[in-house]
Amino acid sequence: MALNGKLVSSTSIKLDGDLFFELCRYKLSDMANICPQIVHNVDLVAGQWGAVGSVFCSNYTLDGEKKFVKAKIEAIDETKRSITYKVVEGSVLEVYTSFKVTCNIDCNGQHKVVTWSFEYEKKSACVPHPHTLPDLFSALTKLLELRCLLVPN
Repeated sequence: MALNGKLVSSTSIKLDGDLFFELCRYKLSDMANICPQIVHNVDLVAGQWGAVGSVFCSNYTLDGEKKFVKAKIEAIDETKRSITYKVVEGSVLEVYTSFKVTCNIDCNGQHKVVTWSFEYEKKSACVPHPHTLPDLFSALTKLLELRCLLVPN
């Protein structure tokens, strides 16, 4: 049985794709204000917001349980509107050897889609795939979009 896995979740948005990309890059700290029921805080611990190599910590709720993550921005592709975050510490690494999350914003005319990809390696074959994370990130995407549409910057 393979220990490596990948899950992908896509959500259509009405918000400008470049704006959504910038929010995911520079405004992660706003997530606690936008959806406090899910994200409790996001704090920069190294580097600067939006820069490759910067590190942030966050407390969040998943499946009714409080969780912690420390992640590093591993890659940014401005042309593809893509950001890859690598988990370096936290709850998810209790059951996964490695974990990466990539956000990609694809804009084709009026059709805009945010795709979240989760790449991971399970510590053992009995570890379940993280099936609830795509739903969580889809909900975060919609909450972020709603906030931006209701309260323009």
